[in-house]
Amino acid sequence: MYTIRLPLDLSESEERFLSKCFYFGNKIHNTLVREAKERMDLLFKDQEYIAARKEYHDSDFSGKKKDELSKEQLKRKKQLTDLMQGKLEEYGLLSKHLDKYVSVIQKHCKNYISSHQAQAEAKAVYAGVKKVLYGDGKQIHFKR
Repeated sequence: MYTIRLPLDLSESEERFLSKCFYFGNKIHNTLVREAKERMDLLFKDQEYIAARKEYHDSDFSGKKKDELSKEQLKRKKQLTDLMQGKLEEYGLLSKHLDKYVSVIQKHCKNYISSHQAQAEAKAVYAGVKKVLYGDGKQIHFKR
């Protein structure tokens, strides 16, 4: 795969405008990351969440399909899942919470960042949150 870079012929005012757009995009992303990290820190200090997550991963039903589990295991798995989802809701770590938070931030720089661009940043940060919570991610990274 090849990449071709062509220089843009921009006036000084257009260049300043683009520079501000990139600046505010990075600022929104970093603000979202900071807020998500704070919320995740609170979640990871919650003893109920820690106990539920530990029990879920140490149990026999972790990694098995539904048809391989007994009724008691299915019931306990649902209880633990509901508890953990409730904690995510409580601490505001769902996609809808980040979208709501970014809509407030976006209003301060609406001349440079559209609501669609701000929501795209929220989706990118939420993908990082999902990797940390459910995958092999260790932390969410800031943009430079």
